[in-house]
Amino acid sequence: MEKIVNYVWMDQKKDRPQAIPTYLFARLQQNASLYADAKIQLWTEGCRKNYEDYAIPSNLTVCNLNSIPSFTDDPLLAPILSSDKEEYIWTKVDVARLLVLRHVLTQNEGAIVVYSDFDVPDIAINSKRFEKCLSKNGAVFAATFDPESNEIWNCSENGYMAFVSRRLNLLDYIITVVSEEINQNNRDVKLGRKCDELGWRDFVYYAVQHSLISPRLPESWFMENSLPVLAHTEWSKNVTLLATPAGKEIPMIQPAPIHPTLRKKAASSLFQPIISLQQAAWEIYRKKSNKPRSQLDMIQL
Repeated sequence: MEKIVNYVWMDQKKDRPQAIPTYLFARLQQNASLYADAKIQLWTEGCRKNYEDYAIPSNLTVCNLNSIPSFTDDPLLAPILSSDKEEYIWTKVDVARLLVLRHVLTQNEGAIVVYSDFDVPDIAINSKRFEKCLSKNGAVFAATFDPESNEIWNCSENGYMAFVSRRLNLLDYIITVVSEEINQNNRDVKLGRKCDELGWRDFVYYAVQHSLISPRLPESWFMENSLPVLAHTEWSKNVTLLATPAGKEIPMIQPAPIHPTLRKKAASSLFQPIISLQQAAWEIYRKKSNKPRSQLDMIQL
């Protein structure tokens, strides 16, 4: 199956585009080199300044986010995605990655479609654990872990996600949950209320988690069915990396090891399901769909 790996970059201010930080683009270059048979796509808002100083891997294609219809046409999401408000930047990139995944899945039936944050050191798309999770569930979500202790910090990260076509319904459901939370936040703002205790920064990230949580899925399920690719200490390590500049050859590197065994971080509260939110979004999704409930039940992992 063809593997299509997607990265997303959005500038906080469209009239002041910035180059992707060198330590982040270095990771993209490294993963493109590690997985030369994969198709790598960098999604931007159409500004060459984001990447023109760097060597472009031979398997990398630069794509324009504005070519995705829902990115500009969705009545709920488009106003946020086009906004330059500082508080929206994290919401924008979190929503954009979901729309990219859905767009690429619908355009490439039969492909394995991956989204990855730039700071993932090894996207591990050829690992046995990746293949096992994808074969079993049709979807893969990242785990954040501490590489020194192997402790899980989070078992369902939206910083790395993979889907196949048969799980497009799950992705649609996740986007429904996210849209409903955006709608609720917008209503709260109009009424003069604080949108929630997290503000706009992380609520899409948590909405993705809420959409995956079910009373039928214990925490142990996520421990067994997530891919540990996001290291808790990766940001501090990343800042010393330098991307290969334009005109230079990107060096080959060896893949980083994927830790086979993980354990939950002590005294953490990784899963605090908001069941009422999930059920409300589920009912909205069910009503929008013409599928019988027996088929919709299969959306749950």
